[in-house]
Amino acid sequence: MLAWRRRSDSARLLAELASTGTPVTHAVLDQLLQSPRMAAVDYLRKLLIATNVLPDRLEPLARLGPWLDAQLADQPAEHQRLVRPFAQWVVLRKARRAAIRGRYTGSSANADREDIRQALVLLSWLTERHLTIDDLTQAHLDEFMALVRSKRRRAVRAFTAGTAARRITPELIIARRRDDTPSRFIAEEHHLDLLRRCLTTGGPAPLDVKVAGSLILLYGVRLSKIHSLTIDRLSRDNRGTYLAIDSVAVLLPPNLAQLVDQLIAEPPRTFGLRPTTPALTTYLFPGRPPTRPIGPATLGARLRRHGIPVGAARNTALIALAAELPAAVIADLFGLTYKTASAWSSYAQADWTAYLNSRTVP
Repeated sequence: MLAWRRRSDSARLLAELASTGTPVTHAVLDQLLQSPRMAAVDYLRKLLIATNVLPDRLEPLARLGPWLDAQLADQPAEHQRLVRPFAQWVVLRKARRAAIRGRYTGSSANADREDIRQALVLLSWLTERHLTIDDLTQAHLDEFMALVRSKRRRAVRAFTAGTAARRITPELIIARRRDDTPSRFIAEEHHLDLLRRCLTTGGPAPLDVKVAGSLILLYGVRLSKIHSLTIDRLSRDNRGTYLAIDSVAVLLPPNLAQLVDQLIAEPPRTFGLRPTTPALTTYLFPGRPPTRPIGPATLGARLRRHGIPVGAARNTALIALAAELPAAVIADLFGLTYKTASAWSSYAQADWTAYLNSRTVP
């Protein structure tokens, strides 16, 4: 604790806030988010939530509003007039609905920020050509879209759909150019070797990597679902241990069930303070502090450091499952939408043997 007080940016920040005599609130911390000390602000907020000084909140959604204000602060008044209603009534409204359903994540927030950012990019592009949004035609939009990366086309489409709904622009078409066919796989032999390494007790890989890697290699579960799994999603009967990844519990292989039990008994130590309430230990993959799950990006980086290519491993697992199970079963068991599960079933109908071997990831 003494070392933390001497060296930590978060400790210095806490001392500065305490010296002001003003109560420390989420709003006070939000004002510091754009400073170079953002990492210290993040950690301090988590610390105060973990010790019940601040109430918990859905951080990805809560940060979207302050981020929007910061983005628009230096924009021309005309750009603010167009983007703020789009952000408030389209982006944030959709985000709040997703949050109510428990489906709003950090990745969702990144996509929403991209929608707003691309709206500003389009308006800046028009300004450089001495045009306004009222002048936007299909020819102008086609010219702009030729400069936009495929992954950002959806963001531009969201904004132009909003301006058309408000009758600021006519109905404009953005052609769908993205190819959703999966392209990254690993060879079957390598896939099985990784799975053996994950399911074998001992070895250099830590328990959390083994368990998360097994869930990806066996069931193709997204990191955005794995990172927030809680212990109460486990159940047991005389057949074994079950994990409810989505709406239906999956019977775990005995080796994986044993690893899960070890992980619960010996969670990774990521936080200096000892848990003070049972709620602090509910996450299967606790973060810093354990009132929060580990971030999906952090978990993905840990898996890759231990030789597990997350995207390719997930694709390989899903194509194998889709060849054996109906789309509806895959959707219920592993948290996919029915549309996505059906697409994987369509991919699996072809003979992928030669293709998978040619796409081997070392």
